[in-house]
Amino acid sequence: MRNVTCRVALVLLVAAIPSTATGHELWIPAVASNPGLHGTMWTTDLWIMNRVLDASIEVTATFFPEQEGTTSPEEAVITLEPGSQIEVSDAVMTLFGEHRPGAVRLSSTDPFSAQTRTANNAGASGSYGQGIPAFPAADAAEAFTFLGAANRPGNGGVRTNIGLVNLGDEEERVSIFARDAQTHADLGVRVIDVGPRGWVQRDVFALFGIDQQAVNLADVSVVAAGSRLLGYLSRVDNRSGDGTFIAPTVAEFVHSGSTEWELKAVLMFEDAMMDWWEYDLPDGTVVRVDEPESGTDTGTLVFTGPATFCARASGEAGPGPNWGTMEITIDRRPVGGMWTNGRHMYSTEPGGEMVQEYCVEMN
Repeated sequence: MRNVTCRVALVLLVAAIPSTATGHELWIPAVASNPGLHGTMWTTDLWIMNRVLDASIEVTATFFPEQEGTTSPEEAVITLEPGSQIEVSDAVMTLFGEHRPGAVRLSSTDPFSAQTRTANNAGASGSYGQGIPAFPAADAAEAFTFLGAANRPGNGGVRTNIGLVNLGDEEERVSIFARDAQTHADLGVRVIDVGPRGWVQRDVFALFGIDQQAVNLADVSVVAAGSRLLGYLSRVDNRSGDGTFIAPTVAEFVHSGSTEWELKAVLMFEDAMMDWWEYDLPDGTVVRVDEPESGTDTGTLVFTGPATFCARASGEAGPGPNWGTMEITIDRRPVGGMWTNGRHMYSTEPGGEMVQEYCVEMN
C-alpha cells in the first residue's frame, strides 16, 4: 500500500475541472498507463478534492486491472489537507507502480470529489485527451445503451472501444447487442464474462467480427440482469489518437403504432439433470418439454402486447464437487427494433432441487 500526501492549494486546479462527481465511493471506469493501437501511448491524470474545509481526509485508491477479479488489488492511500486538491500525473504508475489499463475505486469516510483525464501523449504534437468523470457506485446499472459508436478502418478513420466494470462480488455474463443506426440492421449479440470487481475493454466492431467494415454509426446496448455495471465507449481518431469518452444513456427502446414483440427463450444448465421446462405461447397454451437438453429454446415467438411471458424449469443438481446452475435467458424486442435481454441465473448445492420461474413484461 502506498501513501501520498497533498499540500497543493485549491486554487491551482479549479479551472482544470469543469465538473465532478461527489460521494464517499467513486469509480473511475477507465484508467491507463500503457501503449495502444497506431502508436498511441495512454496515461491517466487524476484530480481529487477534499471537500472538508477544516480537517484532513484520507482517500483510498484501489486498482482493478483487466479481468482479474482481483482478490488482493493494489491500493494507495492519499492524504489531503483541509480544502485542498491534488493532481496525480500518470496515476496508474504513480499510485500503483503498474503499466496497464483498468478501473479505479476511490473511497473515504469523508466527502471528496474526483475527475480524470486520459490522454494519448503524442510527443512534439502535444497530447490528445478525454475527460473521464468519477461515477458514484449508485450509478451502476444492469442495462444501458450507447450512442455514437463508429468504425472506419485505417489510419484516417476511427475505432470505438467498449468498457465494462463489474462492481459486484460475483462474475457476470454480459450480453452486448449492436445495430446499424442507419440501416437498422442487427449486427448481432456477443456475450462476455466480467469477473467480480473486474474490468474489460474491447474494440466493439472487432468483438462482432466486422472491424474491417465501415460502420458510420451504431447503437450498442448492454444487459446483464441483476448485475451492477458501469460502462463507457471510447471513440478514438486513428490518425491523431484523440479519444472521446461516451457515457451510457437510456436502456430501453420504445415504439409507437405497434404492440408486437418478438421473443426467444433459452434454457442453459451445468452439473444438473433437468426434469422439465415449460413456457407460455401467445395464445395462452403452455408448452412442456420433459428431460430437456441444455440449449433448448422456444424458437422465435410473436406476442401482441402488453403481455407477460414466463418460462419455468425443474431439476436436480449433480452430486458434486460442482454445484448445479440453471440459466433462463429471454431475449425480446419490438418488431423491427433492437433486442433487449433478461437473464436469470439460479444455483444450488450438490444434489439440491432446482425449481425456478422467470418472467418478462412487454408493454
